Amino acid sequence: MENFFKDRLREVRNDKDVTQEQLGKAIDIHPVTIAFWESGARQPSMYSIIKVACFFKVSTDYLLGLENYDGTKTYDKID
Repeated sequence: MENFFKDRLREVRNDKDVTQEQLGKAIDIHPVTIAFWESGARQPSMYSIIKVACFFKVSTDYLLGLENYDGTKTYDKID
């Protein structure tokens, strides 16, 4: 299964003009960990996904690739 989180995190972070350092400080996660998430080297915990979603005011389903930014579902598109 494709790792949507790494791409969606990078996308939303860049769209909101937030650095890895700023995000890390806001959600109490080391910026290196965020870099690992964005590279796909590590996977975040469920709690971390929720913290990212709350910070950016997006759904966890969006970050996980289960819906698009507009809220439309992508269930049929996931392998």
